[in-house]
Amino acid sequence: MEKNCLTCQSKLTGRSDKKFCNDACRNEYHNQLIRNRGGGSEKKVADTIMQNRKILSGLYANGVRQLAKTDLECYGFDFQGITGLEFLEKGKMLLFCFEFNLVKNGGWFKIEKGPLPA
Repeated sequence: MEKNCLTCQSKLTGRSDKKFCNDACRNEYHNQLIRNRGGGSEKKVADTIMQNRKILSGLYANGVRQLAKTDLECYGFDFQGITGLEFLEKGKMLLFCFEFNLVKNGGWFKIEKGPLPA
């Protein structure tokens, strides 16, 4: 009996219980299952956090150390995607995104690179 890959429909060879022709097809099949179930919210959160880290990393690498909230949002920064938050003295707070810290002081955010928060 000839079996086909559940993702790409190519002919399968090898083990009799094989369902996919390669790892890429297996991953795509399972990712599609998660999307169809309406799940994947953890992946969306992780993607948001990683996108924020990428934005901060790029800004920091280009010498940008301070900018307004609206400027961060223009770059695509999502303030829901942070890895930590600490309230400092009045009007100041510290947002963490992996090794990057955003120190909020008034309407400005200062970008710092430091150790990962504990």
